Order: sequence, then structure tokens, then C-alpha cells
Amino acid sequence: MNCTEFLSSLDAGVRAHNAHSQSCTSCTRALQSVIELDRLLAIPVTPHVPREFNDAVLQRIHNRRFLTTLLAEPLVPVAMTLLVIVLWQFRAISTLVMSLTHDMLMVALLGIAIVVLAMPLFLLQTSSLDR
Repeated sequence: MNCTEFLSSLDAGVRAHNAHSQSCTSCTRALQSVIELDRLLAIPVTPHVPREFNDAVLQRIHNRRFLTTLLAEPLVPVAMTLLVIVLWQFRAISTLVMSLTHDMLMVALLGIAIVVLAMPLFLLQTSSLDR
């Protein structure tokens, strides 16, 4: 037997000395390494999990659920679409706003303020429902 054949027998699962491994120091070291590796792999390992792990995972799940709930609300895509339109057609909209009368402009600003003020309350309400 030569070194290649002995190493192939180690790969095949044979874990015993033979005449070649007793005379070859390289193969003896290889056999010892394989036996040590087998011993280490046989030891059951229990990972250490920090106490905060469960809380952190549940918080991440809650955050994703909150975002999904928020995006599932019918008004959120409408508001996002309106924002895109306003940004896209800003000049035309600003020209239109400048042509409005003072009263119409105040009503529009009041409507925007109500939406802006109501959004955090809506978000708080939906997040408390998830718990």
C-alpha cells in the first residue's frame, strides 16, 4: 500500500493502522488528524443564545408586520401616488395654486394640515391593534 491508497481508505471510512501507516509518518499524522476530527464532530454542540435573542426576533417580526399592514392600507398607495404626481408636475401645480383665491388656498392648506396631523394618530392606532 502507498500513501495515496492509504489516504483513499481514510476517505472511505477506514480508521485503522496498517503496515504502511506504521512506517510512514505522514500517513500516521493523517490518521491521527482524522481520528481527532471524528472525535470532535461526535461531541454535541449547543449554541449559546443570548437572552435578548427572542425579544429581538419578535421585534423584527412586529416591525415587518407593521410595515406590511401600513402598506396594505388603501390610503397609503393613494397618498404615495399623489406625492409622485405632485413632485412630477410641481410647476403646473404651483401655477394652479398661485391662481387660486386666498380662501381656496386656505381650505387646501387646512386639508393638508389635517392629513399631516391625522397620519401619526392613524399609525399609532394601527400599531396598537397589532399587539
